[in-house]
Amino acid sequence: METPIIEQLYSDQWKSAVGLCYDSLERQDWKHVKLFNSWDDVQKQIRKTQDDPLQQTKHQDFVILTHSLFQLRIFLDCFSQHLVPKDDTSVFWGMIARDEESARSRIPRMLRDVCHQIEILNGYCSNTQSSTLQIKEAYLETGLELLSFLSETVKFLRSDTVCSTPTIRTPRFFDRKDVIRKIEHHFNQVDTSTSFRSLALYGLGGVGKSSVALKFAEAKIQNRELDAMFWVYSEKLVTIRQSFTDIAMRLKLPDARPGDHDENHSLVLSWLQHTYCRWLIVFDNVDSIDLLRTHWPPANRGQALITTRSHAFAFELADRGLEITTWDNETGSRFLLHLLSTEISADLQDNDIGSAHELSQKLSGHALAICHMAGLIHRRRWSITEFTEIYNQHPSEMHGVSGNSSINALWDFAFRSLDPQCRTILGILSFVAPDSIPQSLFELANTTDLPESLVFCSDSLR
Repeated sequence: METPIIEQLYSDQWKSAVGLCYDSLERQDWKHVKLFNSWDDVQKQIRKTQDDPLQQTKHQDFVILTHSLFQLRIFLDCFSQHLVPKDDTSVFWGMIARDEESARSRIPRMLRDVCHQIEILNGYCSNTQSSTLQIKEAYLETGLELLSFLSETVKFLRSDTVCSTPTIRTPRFFDRKDVIRKIEHHFNQVDTSTSFRSLALYGLGGVGKSSVALKFAEAKIQNRELDAMFWVYSEKLVTIRQSFTDIAMRLKLPDARPGDHDENHSLVLSWLQHTYCRWLIVFDNVDSIDLLRTHWPPANRGQALITTRSHAFAFELADRGLEITTWDNETGSRFLLHLLSTEISADLQDNDIGSAHELSQKLSGHALAICHMAGLIHRRRWSITEFTEIYNQHPSEMHGVSGNSSINALWDFAFRSLDPQCRTILGILSFVAPDSIPQSLFELANTTDLPESLVFCSDSLR
C-alpha cells in the first residue's frame, strides 16, 4: 500500500478516536476540556495556583507532574509533526487540566507511569532523522492509548469515587470503633496500592457484620482513600453475578452489557487486576467458599472484605479473620437507648435503665434483635419498662418458639404485630433476594388473576 494512503488512514483513525472521545464526555466534562487547548494554557493554570495561597496543594500536585508534562509536550510536538495538525492534539491538555479536586490527587500517580513509556519513545525518535511509517505507527498507537487512558480517567473521576453501594445505610451506627480500628490496622500493614490485602469478618447472623463493613468503606471514601468501592451481594450465584454486572455497567467497561453476566464477570476481574485505582470490594453475606473462589479478584493490589457466618473464610481466601461478637449487657443496653434516643426523655428513670439492661441480657446483646425490639417499642409507643413487663408477663407467648429462645420469641412477637396484608407481602418477599427488591413486582397491569390474599395490591393508594 502506498505511503500517502497509509498516512491518510492514520489521520482518519486519529480523527475518529478524537470524535469518539468527545462523544463519550458529558457536557460538564466537555466544557472543562475545551478550556485548555495547549501547553501554554496549562502553564497559566500552574502559575495561577502558585500565586494563590489557598491553592498551594493544587500547585504541589501540578509540580509532581512537571517532568511528565514536559515529556508529553515533546511527544505531542512530534505527534503533530509526523501525523496531524497541532489543533487535533489540544484534547490532551484539556483532559489533563480538567479542574476537578478529586482528579488532581490521582492523575499524577497514574500519568507518571504512562509518560515513562512516552519518554522512551521520545528518546528513540530523537535519534532517528527520518520519519518512517514505523515511527508514525508508533506515535499513532501511543497517542490512541494515551487518549483512551485520559478519556477513561475523566469518566472515572466524573462522580469522584465510583461506588456500587448497598441498600443498607449506617446513619445510627453504634460502637464497634475498636473493630473499625482493627480493620484499618490490618489493611495498613502493607501498601495496598502495590499489594493485595483481604480480611474476613465472621460472626452470628445479625450481629452487624455488614454494617461494620459499610461503615469502614464509608470512612475510607470520606477520607478520599479510595477511588472505587464495590458491594457484592454474595448469598447466591444469581446475586453475585448480578452484582458483577452492576459493577461493570457502573464502570462503563467496554463490551459490558446488562444481561451478559459471564462477560461482565471477566471484565470486572480484569479491571481489578490491571487498574491503578485504589479500590475496595466487599463480598457481603458469603456462604460458599467455592462460589467466592470463582469471583475472587486475581489482583496484586487493592482490598477485599468478606462478611460471613463461617469462620472458615479466615483460613481460606482471606489473609485472616476478625470475629464480630455480640455486645455485653452494658453495651447492648446503651445501643437500645441510642436507638430510642428520639422517643425517650433525657432524664431516664432508674427502672428504664434497669429494664434496658434486662432486655439486653435476654437477647444476648444481639444487635439485630435489639433493633427489632426498639422498633416494637417505637411503634407501640411503650416505655422500655412497659415493654419489659409485657415481655415478662407472657412467657407462653414470648418463649414458645424453638424451645425457650428469647431471640426467636422476639421474632415471633414482631411477626404477630403485623397486619394480615403485611404478613402476605413478607411471605412473598421471602422467596426473592433480600436486597433492592423492585416495587414494580407488586405493580401489576392486570389484577384480575390475583388471589384473594393479594387483591389489596391493586389499590394504588396502599
